[in-house]
Amino acid sequence: MSDCTGFILGFDPGGKGSPGSEGNFGWSICKEVGGWLSPPEATGLARDAGDALAQVSKTLPDNPTVLAAGIDAPLFWSTRGARGVDSVLRKALKNAGFPPHRLGGTVQEINSLQGACLVQGLLLAKYLREAWHLPITEAHPTALRYLLLRRGETRMVQRLTAGLVPNGDGDPVSHKRDAMLSAVAAWAMRHRCNSIEW
Repeated sequence: MSDCTGFILGFDPGGKGSPGSEGNFGWSICKEVGGWLSPPEATGLARDAGDALAQVSKTLPDNPTVLAAGIDAPLFWSTRGARGVDSVLRKALKNAGFPPHRLGGTVQEINSLQGACLVQGLLLAKYLREAWHLPITEAHPTALRYLLLRRGETRMVQRLTAGLVPNGDGDPVSHKRDAMLSAVAAWAMRHRCNSIEW
């Protein structure tokens, strides 16, 4: 596509999944076209950071222009305890009417996260920087989706995540959807969006 600026990647690190499964590490490849993010060109499930990078690299064309990536994992720690960014995000969710009993599971305390999210997210960030030396942002796809829907951005969320709606909590397609939303966060970082206009 001639007006394609490059590719935006999104990732949702998860565990290896049950034996014989594709894994629970979601990935998504989107094009940026004319400054706008397109629906995913490809999505998939991997078993770990190395597998995710291998699948994405195999799916991208030769010598791709990779512009940015979003990873649903904490990418920095605070030596003073709780991270300010998490507090800001929890407050925004609370103000938007997010169910209080789900806040802790959506924007978790850094010391309470599972190893797959913590370690695999950092490994992936390292691998991505080695492969393309691109800007990477931390993403919170569940929070992003909720806040966008509360703002009335239903059509945009549906367009970008079409076909990526899980049939239940155990459906691994939710990892693909969260990877796509992580790409939205990377696109917004790239364009320094204070608010998303579609």
